[in-house]
Amino acid sequence: MKTLLLAEGLWSIVDKGFSEPADGVELSDEQKRVLETNRINDAKALSKIQNAVSHAIFPRIMGATKAKEAWEILQQEFQGSIKEIAIKLQNLRREFENLKMKDSESMKDYFSRVIDVVNHIKTYGENITDQRIVEKILISLPEKYEYIVAAIEESKYLSSLSMHN
Repeated sequence: MKTLLLAEGLWSIVDKGFSEPADGVELSDEQKRVLETNRINDAKALSKIQNAVSHAIFPRIMGATKAKEAWEILQQEFQGSIKEIAIKLQNLRREFENLKMKDSESMKDYFSRVIDVVNHIKTYGENITDQRIVEKILISLPEKYEYIVAAIEESKYLSSLSMHN
């Protein structure tokens, strides 16, 4: 959703919002133009947010009159408070650090498990570099992959490896 709003040039109105002038305040022509542009962009952003959510979630945001308000409702509901986010991130970091490939697990399945945890971490706003992910995978492979890990480490290109190589 954020990517769509960014692509449409609407993210800033959702992220920062805008203020309506107090009643009786005289605005210059430029201020009126900016206010009208903000109102239009806010309505576009609110419409995109409303259209993006399922019918089950829509009632939670239907009372929102501005895009920022709707976004904050969704953020609070699905991410939680700052304290809750910190706790979730801590648990996800622990899960990431404790990941180990099982002997019976395929490389594809293990890779999917790692990516799933990484994506959850990124959902909460924390970034993990590809280098860190590659290092984690190499460290946590079973002994049967030792020769592959050694070959990769000897190539001295560990820092240039990414999840897509």
